[in-house]
Amino acid sequence: GSIGQAIADFGGIAIVAERMGYKIDYVHKANDGHFLGSVNELIFDNYLYENQMSHEINGEISDKSGHRYDFKIGDYYVEIWGFEKDRINNKICERYNKKRLEKEQLYKDLNLTVISIEAELFRKSAEEIKLHFDEIAQTYKFKDVPSDNSLNIIQNTIKCYYYWTEEKIIEELKNTVDHIGHLPTHQELVELNLG
Repeated sequence: GSIGQAIADFGGIAIVAERMGYKIDYVHKANDGHFLGSVNELIFDNYLYENQMSHEINGEISDKSGHRYDFKIGDYYVEIWGFEKDRINNKICERYNKKRLEKEQLYKDLNLTVISIEAELFRKSAEEIKLHFDEIAQTYKFKDVPSDNSLNIIQNTIKCYYYWTEEKIIEELKNTVDHIGHLPTHQELVELNLG
């Protein structure tokens, strides 16, 4: 218990691992240096950072609950839910959804405002994701006019984590070679917005 508390006090397992020179593959580092457990959280964190919206991550909802929030912006809590509510056909989803119900009840019992962002959102286009984030920012007065560049941030994060597979890289490279007639240099890839 004391080791776990010490790690939490120093910023969490990802920060401690980084300081010790270890790399954790299941953690993603956001543009502001936050370590996040999912790509969907990473997309949201990068959006917040781009829009200069001050936020905290992964803190305790209450001292004795054992539950942690994904994001806290002012007095609001944001949860990026990882599984669809109606998926009950496997043990992982069942455990996750049980924990979700406990967290939702805790927020309700403590009379805290929680903003839920469902997993389905992240299967939509970058434009639709940004629009949803913008609506949240404006509704809760986080930011009146979100940055236009946040669309690029969302697109780039999606491209890094969801778009580029080995097959997609080969396909894009073949298309580029067909287009310019040779294997491109790094500068040519940058000029074609591929580098």
